[in-house]
Amino acid sequence: MKSGFNLTINKLIPVSQKKAFEAWLNIEAIKQFMLPMAGTVITETHVDARVGGGFSFTMNIGESKIPIHGVYRKVNRYEELSFTWNSPHVAKNSLVILQFKKISEGETELTLHHQDLENIDQTRAHTGGWENILENLSRFFL
Repeated sequence: MKSGFNLTINKLIPVSQKKAFEAWLNIEAIKQFMLPMAGTVITETHVDARVGGGFSFTMNIGESKIPIHGVYRKVNRYEELSFTWNSPHVAKNSLVILQFKKISEGETELTLHHQDLENIDQTRAHTGGWENILENLSRFFL
């Protein structure tokens, strides 16, 4: 770990563990839920869902175009997904870890950890963005 600034968010997702996991690797789903604030549009998406494979997309927020990219570090189907997270707003190769826990056939607890953030302001900003993204993911399945 490169710094002491990390965040963790838990969210119940109203869908099976498999569907919750697969959404993170599906370009069309990503365009629907990876929205940190209202008015965000995701474009230029690419997903190579394997360890060592990469992903990239652009978050279009108003006039701003924010390129996001990373490399998958762990792809443990339906249980854990981890990847580096690079954008102009974080340290190079910050790490996102997603853990999926089956609560029932139709409910999954998703725990998101984002590690290696640079400072408290960055941590607060990303907490808000990830909370919105997880809420969008939950609504995506309704």
